[in-house]
Amino acid sequence: IATSLLNQISESWRLAMSHAGEGDRASATSSLDQLLSLKEAGNPSKNNEKILLSSIIGCHQRANQITVFHCPIKNGKRRRRQAVFPLDGEGAARQARENVLRAIAWRPRRVLVIVNPFGGAKMASIYLETVVEPMFFEAGISYDVVTTEYSGHAEKIAAHFDPAKFDGIVTISGDGTLHEIMNGLNSRPGLDFASVPIGVLNGGTANCVVAAILDERNERCGKPGAITNATLAFVQGRPRQMDILHISSRRGGSEREEEILLCQSISWGLIADIEFDSEWMRSVGSSRYDCYALKHIARNATYRGEIQYIPEDISQTGPDFQRYLCTRPDVADMHMKDGGSDGGWRTFPCQSFSWVALMVNGFWSLSNIACPFVRLGDGLALLMLVPAPVSRRRLLRIFLSLETGRHAWFKSVTWLAVREARFSFPTDTRLNFDGEQFLYSETHCRLAPVKASIVY
Repeated sequence: IATSLLNQISESWRLAMSHAGEGDRASATSSLDQLLSLKEAGNPSKNNEKILLSSIIGCHQRANQITVFHCPIKNGKRRRRQAVFPLDGEGAARQARENVLRAIAWRPRRVLVIVNPFGGAKMASIYLETVVEPMFFEAGISYDVVTTEYSGHAEKIAAHFDPAKFDGIVTISGDGTLHEIMNGLNSRPGLDFASVPIGVLNGGTANCVVAAILDERNERCGKPGAITNATLAFVQGRPRQMDILHISSRRGGSEREEEILLCQSISWGLIADIEFDSEWMRSVGSSRYDCYALKHIARNATYRGEIQYIPEDISQTGPDFQRYLCTRPDVADMHMKDGGSDGGWRTFPCQSFSWVALMVNGFWSLSNIACPFVRLGDGLALLMLVPAPVSRRRLLRIFLSLETGRHAWFKSVTWLAVREARFSFPTDTRLNFDGEQFLYSETHCRLAPVKASIVY
């Protein structure tokens, strides 16, 4: 077991070491050596089961023994287990417990858990009772639970968040509730929005942010077991920066601008219509998207609007996106042309679209990849355009390819890395902001100067 721990030491340990001071690093390394000695002497289970650092949830001490709670992968799925180690005296047990906990990068003492019982298939309350509460007990995390009662309730709760009482917020919901929490925190005077750690656990329909988190950890993104993986990601994680969008919008005939923060994307056209028209089927989960995708693909409507953008410097993009530009010289040219005297703004040559989305997150659901070129916290915003006209066959092919991300390479799909984007419509148009519906005629989007602090 000691050899296994040495050979398979987890990324969370390396990250903890990279962010520790020299004194902390030496102390933690010494503690890990003692932990390995303990593993050699102990017998975790009847089968001498290996305990990887990357699977440890927490550790409890009772008299002269410690219990290590962990979540190993069995047949492709994580299952909670516990291992008991008898030691020579309470002092040795106390030291061993400290060694185990010191190997975890970050651990809050108390968090505020916001549960949306109406999201998706209405499983959030069940997830709380069967998975989250037991794992928080094993991890030694205290918590208060608040259940949302209506749309916008989470925003009001977050607006009164007390950082002196809680170390962070955990949401068991969909992306819409996370959207409300971020805007609530941002609205509170005197509170540094980026300083509040937020844990995101799936309890909605799409769960885009959870999908991105699990992808970063190379965990399963499918719904079976996703709540266990997401909770383990929070328990073992540390606060990391996540890009968010700052949106300024106006309705037709109004001069007043409304400002909103988004954690995922803004979209309009076919993808927004699928989201909102299937709202009444929320209880069936993500299957609702499949049903209404067929309906709207058969309809094959065209959506009109003008899109302006300031392109990102290609050198700031990742290797996958640069490889994409090599296959699309016409798109590369859109990044290279001089924008003139208007602050670098350029106008996309087409004003009729089937599908438009601006995103900072690479997923549209636990099983659908929106954009393989963007990752959490990489400082990029990608604009996805499907200009009209496009055949029903091609639309269906795009939709069916979302599970693998192959749609990103289709000729009917155009990608632009942008610093800012402006959407203008003839009338107030239905827009999808993180799964929430808004009606605006003008929208200005850019990467927010601050980033959200997401724990994983």
